[in-house]
Amino acid sequence: MPRPHIERIRIRGFRCIQEIEFPLTPLHALIGPNDSGKSTILEALMGAPRSNAGAPSEMTTFSNKRALTCGPPGVFEHGAQVEPNQAIRDNLASSPSPAMLALASPVRMVRLDPDAMRQPTSLIAQGNPLEYGPRGHGLAAVYDAFLSRRLDVFLEISKRFTELFPTARSIQLTNHSESTKVLGVELKDGRSVDAFRLSEGMLYWLAFAALPYLNPAPLILVEEPENGLHPSRIADVMRVLRDISNISQIIIATHSPLVVNELQPDEVTIITRTPERGTIATPLSQTKNFEQRSKVYALGELWLNYADGDLESELVADSTIPSTAG
Repeated sequence: MPRPHIERIRIRGFRCIQEIEFPLTPLHALIGPNDSGKSTILEALMGAPRSNAGAPSEMTTFSNKRALTCGPPGVFEHGAQVEPNQAIRDNLASSPSPAMLALASPVRMVRLDPDAMRQPTSLIAQGNPLEYGPRGHGLAAVYDAFLSRRLDVFLEISKRFTELFPTARSIQLTNHSESTKVLGVELKDGRSVDAFRLSEGMLYWLAFAALPYLNPAPLILVEEPENGLHPSRIADVMRVLRDISNISQIIIATHSPLVVNELQPDEVTIITRTPERGTIATPLSQTKNFEQRSKVYALGELWLNYADGDLESELVADSTIPSTAG
């Protein structure tokens, strides 16, 4: 059986979104202006409790064609009923569908914050799953666990790290207290740099490098993976995310053309918003003159050259299909 993933999503009546519907791929990026609804879509995918009353507010269709609707109240196709203010996943444990069980599993949000990644963290007990928080808190504990559980992973990441950051000799873990550690780096000149002085780019890269080895999640939502990274490191992070997408579906919100350059046309959706129509979702491959433009530009450059940061009117046709608007 193919690995279940969300292949199409419809969101209705959620925050700033009236109604949108668009396809998703195992690795998918949402791009577009600020305040267009990208983060709101990620929040909807988190399966947060819905408090707004009314008709069913979301439909997600999986690769095996089983559908799921939810809203206060909502009924799943396989009989799992959701009460008002109840999270989607709370009543899915008894569902016979692997796709439903996949959605019932915890969704991982990745919104990395260098200040959170720098903080001392308690060690992960043997047998407990490897996790760090949405903002990266706990990263040092994950690397400490690699040393005892997956030395091969620690050495592999360390090797790649020193290739990408040639001033570094090795990744360090320092005892901050009897039960906490902090992440650091030893430089080739012998100096040690603790997490509080470590560059943001190094921290971001270390967090993404660890992501494939965390406790598996069927859906991973990533906000702006380009943050803090030198442009030459973005392709490396995107390779990591593409590898993960063979196991977990990855949905990205990004403002980086370099991220978009690493994707295929069907893996990118432009999110825009107008006062009259609300949030609009337009697959990049359905934008104006895409076939001709894509012969001239890489995907990221195509977006950069025709984006206006507002309505993206040179990309999104005035006749955008109504079902994609909200």
